[in-house]
Amino acid sequence: MGVFGIKIYDDDMALDVKEEYLEKLKKGIDNEKALKEIIEENKDYIEDIDEGPVFWIALADTMWNEGRLTEKVKKEAINAIDKNLIKWKDEVDEKEYKLREKELLKFKDKINKEMPKMKIHAETKKKLTKKDENKKYQWNIGDVYAYKLDNEKAKELNLNGKYLIFRKIEEGLDNGRGIAIITYVQITNNEQLPKSKKDLEELPYIVISNWGNVRHEYRIELVNISQKFIKDELIYLGNYLEIKLPKDEHIVSNKINIPWYKINQIDLLLHDYKILGTNKKPVYYEVDPRDIEDSKIRFLMRVRYYEEKLEIKPPNDAIVKDDPLLYIALVDSMMIGGIVLNPVGPLTDEMKQEAYKRIEILKNIIKEREDKTKEEKLKILDKLKNKIENFDSKDNFYFNF
Repeated sequence: MGVFGIKIYDDDMALDVKEEYLEKLKKGIDNEKALKEIIEENKDYIEDIDEGPVFWIALADTMWNEGRLTEKVKKEAINAIDKNLIKWKDEVDEKEYKLREKELLKFKDKINKEMPKMKIHAETKKKLTKKDENKKYQWNIGDVYAYKLDNEKAKELNLNGKYLIFRKIEEGLDNGRGIAIITYVQITNNEQLPKSKKDLEELPYIVISNWGNVRHEYRIELVNISQKFIKDELIYLGNYLEIKLPKDEHIVSNKINIPWYKINQIDLLLHDYKILGTNKKPVYYEVDPRDIEDSKIRFLMRVRYYEEKLEIKPPNDAIVKDDPLLYIALVDSMMIGGIVLNPVGPLTDEMKQEAYKRIEILKNIIKEREDKTKEEKLKILDKLKNKIENFDSKDNFYFNF
């Protein structure tokens, strides 16, 4: 976000907050709902030490001008003044700081005065009808749009006539022209559009990233979306805030790490579909754990390996130190080597002894059940035990690049 002056709205963030809030009022959204939505849509910015204070100051000023300022927002804004001034003191000279301080003290005095009469926007005089819903051409959280596939790439993959389904869950970070959103991408199984929440929940999600076949991501940032594109190319299906999500989803903690696509790059999404598949039919590929930098992913890869080879699945709420399969997977992942981004500490003799105990527990589970391949499974565990016994810590510095 850019700052280009000392006044409240000499700031991209402040301008965005003002425009977003007023836009909601113009669409006939009542004040309580508009406030709830704008806070939800900007929660990442609110939590930011620099952007959060700007958000509350701009929102309070806009709401006061509209005759709609609440006590909660007023309190947040007053608390934000000192926080914002700390940032200014660190980043500008004394003269600019004093001008900003004067501006914010003026703002504080203003919002403590009696508000003007509540403004009624022309758009609020009539409620939007269901027929009008498709004419809004804007994208709210929960809005679902369909895009019909009809190009060479779709034809190549036998997808022509099917639909990509985009459901917005957050505002995007892009500051350029047009709309930017965080969205899931689903794909229809045929040429029929989903007509209900149940229909949507049954559609597969396109896998966007799949590190080591174990960390699945499904969210993208869609950028450069124009109102014209929404109007001419997309089909509005309704608003659905609570939709069942893939159970194996990994959600990145920072939006900046979510892969982004321009709206005219639909073919790239089809490429993801081709090489990675969907949550219902994922495409897995050969991956050497030594080529994976993230040690947590290496651990998850070994968990999957032993689950499949031993046909033993830990309980959903299991923790590593208490579950035999998870424990041996951790020890095995520690012996792989490569770059470790999340160090788990050295493989000590104590850990080795604990691993042997868990191997025996798993052996007993296998021996006690009816299983024609139990000998093969026991050999896998014997091989692991032998590997642990012969492990030298210097092997941790092995690289396979």
